[in-house]
Amino acid sequence: MPLRKHFKTVKDATTPSGYLCILAVVLSPLFAMLLGWTFFASIAIIGVVLIICALPYMLGSRDFDIRFDIDYDHVIVGSKVSAKVMVTNTGRSISMSSILEISVISDQIQYDSTSGVGNIVRLRIPLLRPEAHYSTDFELPTDARAVFSVGPANVVHTDLMRLFRVQKSFGNKLKLFIHPRTVLIPSTQLGTIRDIDGDPTETITMNDLSFHDLREYRYGDPVKNINWKATAKNPGGELMVRQFEESRTSKIVFTLSTNTDDYAEGDELELAISALASLGSRAAYDKREIVVATSQSPLEHATDFKLDVEVNANISPREVLDSFSAVVATSRDLSLVQVMKIVAQKVSDASLVVVGVGSAVEFTEINRAIHELPEGVQVVVVIANPYVPPFLRQIGNVTYFGMAVLDDLRGFASKEVFD
Repeated sequence: MPLRKHFKTVKDATTPSGYLCILAVVLSPLFAMLLGWTFFASIAIIGVVLIICALPYMLGSRDFDIRFDIDYDHVIVGSKVSAKVMVTNTGRSISMSSILEISVISDQIQYDSTSGVGNIVRLRIPLLRPEAHYSTDFELPTDARAVFSVGPANVVHTDLMRLFRVQKSFGNKLKLFIHPRTVLIPSTQLGTIRDIDGDPTETITMNDLSFHDLREYRYGDPVKNINWKATAKNPGGELMVRQFEESRTSKIVFTLSTNTDDYAEGDELELAISALASLGSRAAYDKREIVVATSQSPLEHATDFKLDVEVNANISPREVLDSFSAVVATSRDLSLVQVMKIVAQKVSDASLVVVGVGSAVEFTEINRAIHELPEGVQVVVVIANPYVPPFLRQIGNVTYFGMAVLDDLRGFASKEVFD
């Protein structure tokens, strides 16, 4: 191996403590000669001994086959889930005892560096002969709703004094989704605009499947819509055309305020998320066209404040829960009014908007946000407040539902307020 490559390897493997030890070994003899103090000579000898003792820890095979797997890639918050690690020495020589580090980092950290969610799992790998195996299990954190990136695995060789450290990465990252708590609610006909096999809208069109009425022909009407039987029976002889009631696929938007100023406490945010996740997953099971929108910005926009709304459309029940698992709130997020304005732009064809907020939001602020939506859109506002009895209030096309606990949602859905 070229001398330059040797030097680079030693340089990369030396820790700050190692540099300090090397510096002491180099400078202590100079001070001993200049000042005549044997104390410095003792320091140099101790440093040399430490370096010599550390070198064997850097030797041995570093060729491993490391495989780790998770029991489940998604669980409900609070459930137990473990990961299994299998280490095989694929080298031709004995591998010294080393440390296996596996990062378990929450994706929320990229949005909020103060969240502190995530850690490094450290496992001790014993001395392994060639082709020998070692396996172990470790528990993953599930006490908070999050999306974790598990891995890669890093094999670390280091001495007792941590003077040198050699690290090598193995394996890929695995995703673990910690879903919010949800409740099973009955099937609801979410949305005021039904599918073709449901109820039509009141909008009249010249081209659809649900017949509405006949009227006199006007210039520009499709010729295929002329009803010749009705024309023949018309005493005036005017052409008669068919009109139809428009049938559109219902589109439901589930959106959430993620500004911490909108919540009196953290439990309100989790309650609102659980409520929307329950309703959203139910709508997905019912094959409704749904959209989940939160003020969760891409990483490049997350350094100072969140600038946009992330929209996930046409998603499955599992994807609904995945979307809400990743939500994190900060005081830098968009206000509810700003969120509604962007939702109105990005999902202009929504028929129903379900919005989750906390008790700190004034009704005037909620109304201002609702006015940002297109006219005729039905709105359900879920207000999370653990300290007031549940209530249900209907004002025009807006339904206000206050909930204290998640089980209140079952009673709310049974009232068929979505019909």
